[in-house]
Amino acid sequence: MEYVGETVNHYYSLKDRLGQGAFSCVFLGYNKVTGEKRALKVPKRAGADKATQRETDALLSFRHTNIVQLFGIEDEMVSNKTVIVMEFCSGGSLQTMLQEPEYMNGLPDILFTLLLTHLASGLQELHSKDFVHRDIKPANILITKSVPNIITFKISDFGSSRQNHSQYDEEMCLSLAGTEEYLHPLLYKGAFIQKSSHVKVNSCVDKWALGVTLFHAASGNVPFKPYGGARRNRQTMFLIISQKPRGKICGIQETENGKIQWSSEFPTSCNISSGLKSRLVPLMSGLLEANNAHQWSYETFFQEAYNLNNAVPIHILNICDCQYLTVYLNKSSRLSMLYEMIATETDIDRRYQTIYFEKTNIEHLSLDTTIKDLPVTSRENPLLLISTIDVDIFNSSRIQNDISTLDNANLRNEMLVKVGRKAACIIAYLCNTVEDIHRAKKCVQAFRSDLRNSNEVKLKDLQKEFKLLKMIANERLSRSKPCSSQMCSIQTDSPLRARGTQNSSMHQSTMEITQVTEYITERIHDVSSIMKRNLKSKDFTSLCTDECIGTLKSYLKTSKDTLSDILKYSAVREKTPLDLVRNKNLRDSILNLVYKARNHWINHCDCDNKIFVNNIQDILRNELHLNEKFRELSRNMEELKDIIDDGSAHLYRKTCNQKMSISCSEDLESIFKEKTQLETDGLINSSKESLHRFMKESDDFESLLESMTTHDS
Repeated sequence: MEYVGETVNHYYSLKDRLGQGAFSCVFLGYNKVTGEKRALKVPKRAGADKATQRETDALLSFRHTNIVQLFGIEDEMVSNKTVIVMEFCSGGSLQTMLQEPEYMNGLPDILFTLLLTHLASGLQELHSKDFVHRDIKPANILITKSVPNIITFKISDFGSSRQNHSQYDEEMCLSLAGTEEYLHPLLYKGAFIQKSSHVKVNSCVDKWALGVTLFHAASGNVPFKPYGGARRNRQTMFLIISQKPRGKICGIQETENGKIQWSSEFPTSCNISSGLKSRLVPLMSGLLEANNAHQWSYETFFQEAYNLNNAVPIHILNICDCQYLTVYLNKSSRLSMLYEMIATETDIDRRYQTIYFEKTNIEHLSLDTTIKDLPVTSRENPLLLISTIDVDIFNSSRIQNDISTLDNANLRNEMLVKVGRKAACIIAYLCNTVEDIHRAKKCVQAFRSDLRNSNEVKLKDLQKEFKLLKMIANERLSRSKPCSSQMCSIQTDSPLRARGTQNSSMHQSTMEITQVTEYITERIHDVSSIMKRNLKSKDFTSLCTDECIGTLKSYLKTSKDTLSDILKYSAVREKTPLDLVRNKNLRDSILNLVYKARNHWINHCDCDNKIFVNNIQDILRNELHLNEKFRELSRNMEELKDIIDDGSAHLYRKTCNQKMSISCSEDLESIFKEKTQLETDGLINSSKESLHRFMKESDDFESLLESMTTHDS
């Protein structure tokens, strides 16, 4: 009969076990009154009261979103064990999440940045209360899910925690024996090499364990692994973690007694984007340092986590190879930095980058534009990156390499669980890749449609503007002809002759307007022809359809179900690894499933993707060529405006000169007449005065003559 345990307020069943540790088991419990779900932590034995007390003391100190909540402490009615009543996290743990096929190569960007932010927030609370957790690992990071799909990561299991304490006791070292892949070198040495019960530690152990956990979450694997695994080869494991070169974040021994392969980069198989990888490498190398002097401080880590959480993810679809990339930049960064990051990620030089958002080329934006002022992007609505030079198209080498590992003789001696997970991971990657291709096609189709509509509007606007300019040009040219002939007659008759170059300039302006008008007419005809030709061209193929994605998803579901059956088979029947290896039927069914998915990819996706990339290159070349034609047309229209404006100004100057010449002639004539009149009037007056004077003198002479005659008489 099934055993049911109970406390004063809760009850639980042994079959509803959520997890277990060194000292206790966690069961799904229910409140007797409300029916609410709770997580009940029940000690395995009475001697675990010390660990229970440590955990309750720690949980009573915290009330934080990213730390599991304590609801109470109750005694089990039958055994009288102390039961910790905690918040139930419906999403399981980070460890169970990383066992899902979608996440076996690590979490995607959005989930990883969420995990990093939540862990930093929870650890900041621990650090502020002077606590050291000492057992950070994926199994102790729980997940709650709420509507609508809001995920919260929470730190749990404080049975190993300490406050203001600098030494481990023997119990502590033993309790950490099950999580050795995440242990700081000092703890590893005390637990497994020298087996010392007194090891001085501080917050550095949490930062190391955090670095290993984050690497596991990003890549799907722990960063340090000796040949055969850490638990089979502890001496080599200690050698790897204690002698890790500074700046390296990964060390793997691939053969027995072989050389350690060090790396400063994440594996290429990670689900996180290359842009996020470049931001995480310094963070990882800062946390994974055994030397306290070189390890990052908590303050540095918290600041970097804050910066990364507030960085702007810019989603970019590289049309040249149908690949998505995400670049993370601070809000205050400049647009020039985005071009540099794209060049680093894609090897496309800045000179050959053309970037569109929807149908608008962002080249009109200043390089000093801040990232926060750019449009918000998403995977469904990304920036479209086009290279003006040819680049290598997408290849499926990763898929082929992954599939070839399943044929490897070494894998035939592995447990079916590992083979099943590898197979499910490959099919999940195929599904994600096909969905990306399908999404990319929709983006490009929408982009092409927007370009076509935009080009049609541009052409109509240019034609209207050109028609108006022609009318203005014709009107001003017709207006200039009589003025010029009138000017000629004035110039020949006028005493002040104007320069003859004015007529030739006007003639030159007329010729220029005529030539540019004819040239623009030809260019508009060329653009119309190109647009009609592009409209008639066939769209790229659409073999990679929803039906194709559905087929691959059905393979993925079968793969998941098979993997689930294997796990149940191994858990319920408690079969040994050798029994699982020898189950040839299951192994063959897994391999056949992968080969079916691979063949489906080759026949419906891979070849289609190459055709798509080639076709899209041609389509975009035509569209970009058309765009250049429009630019040329715009320049020609501006040139025509300038010529018309210059001609109008010239005509205005000629009219002014003409009026000035006529006015000058009239002024001279009036001045001459005025002068002549004055001179004539003066002469008449002078003559009159002379005549009067003469007449007076004549009268005087006559009087004198008469007097003389009288005297002589």
